[in-house]
This record gives sequence, C-alpha cells and structure tokens, in this order.
Amino acid sequence: MEDKREIRKELIQKRDSVDGRDWEINSKAIQKTVIQSSLYKKADCIMTYADFHGEVGTLMIVEDALLSGKRVFLPKVLDN
Repeated sequence: MEDKREIRKELIQKRDSVDGRDWEINSKAIQKTVIQSSLYKKADCIMTYADFHGEVGTLMIVEDALLSGKRVFLPKVLDN
C-alpha cells in the first residue's frame, strides 16, 4: 500500500503535467459550476484559496463573489 506522501507526489506530478490550455478550460468549467450552484448563490460569504502551481483556478469565483457583495475569505500561510 502506498503511503500518503507517495500518493500526494504522484497526484502533484499528474496535476503539473496538465497542458496550460487544458488547465484554463477545466478551471473555468469548474468555477462556472460553483458560481451557478444554489449553495454558492445563497451564501453571504465564501472561503476559497488563491490557486498556486496548477491548482484549479479561483479568480473568477473571487471576483464574482466580491461583485455580488459576498464576503470572501482566503487562508493565510505562515512560514514555520
């Protein structure tokens, strides 16, 4: 059985191998799905992340939320 580190490393390699255009298309589709969801529409505030190193994009969600008057929360990462 693979341990968590090996699985994580494999998934990161797969994520990093996605073509830039495919990443953009997939990120937009995922973000549109979130924005169109009833849970998102009903929310007064949302929590998301700032995408980094090939993670699914979140800028469209953040912009839409702010324009809709929602409060937006992003985690703050501190060096340890």
